[in-house]
Amino acid sequence: MLLECARTLICVGIAAIPIENIATVDRVVREMYEHGRKVSAADYINLVAVMHNTARAIVQRLDAYDALVTPTMTKPAMRNGSFPSRPERYLDELWTWIAFEYPFNATGQPAITLPAGFRRRDFRLGYKL
Repeated sequence: MLLECARTLICVGIAAIPIENIATVDRVVREMYEHGRKVSAADYINLVAVMHNTARAIVQRLDAYDALVTPTMTKPAMRNGSFPSRPERYLDELWTWIAFEYPFNATGQPAITLPAGFRRRDFRLGYKL
């Protein structure tokens, strides 16, 4: 539920940006823009309510912990231009990379990513706290 809410709310936010010529927009961003434009006002308000309720539930579950340490990303950093594999797959592939990030961003919890060295040449590692 949180994933679909976050995904759609991001697209709605992009769709709220006034764009004079959609043809000049990157194909990936254009797909997100078009997805967001299809969301009705009633659906948007429902998504925000679901997001807030989900955030409250997550915060309550994590209240017993002082900190949660996770990797920053689920995979090593990708090379520029290699993501997404195909523009039409961006909205699906993005969440496989940032599975440890969006729950904190979507629920409004504080988080920080700390560098943790290199896995191999040019592949930085990090931890999210």
